[in-house]
Amino acid sequence: MTTFEEALASELTDEEFRQAFELEELKHNIGRMIYNFRRARSMTQAELAEKVGTGQSCISEIETGTKSPGLVSIVKLARALNCKAVFYLESK
Repeated sequence: MTTFEEALASELTDEEFRQAFELEELKHNIGRMIYNFRRARSMTQAELAEKVGTGQSCISEIETGTKSPGLVSIVKLARALNCKAVFYLESK
């Protein structure tokens, strides 16, 4: 029987799948960070949305990884959460 990790490793050899997987992973990671910062500040999604100038449903979609925020939105979210957005690229 193939484990999940073995199946994923096999699928990641396909370049198109790997790129799609990495994008979904990035959206999920951004959402998780927004969620953690928001909760650490005892803010509701509605309160964060008001500070950013968007709707609560948009914050929910970002936190669950179903919506990918643009760079400007990430900076607005960071400011509203009193933190700094930091971006970097790393070699493969």
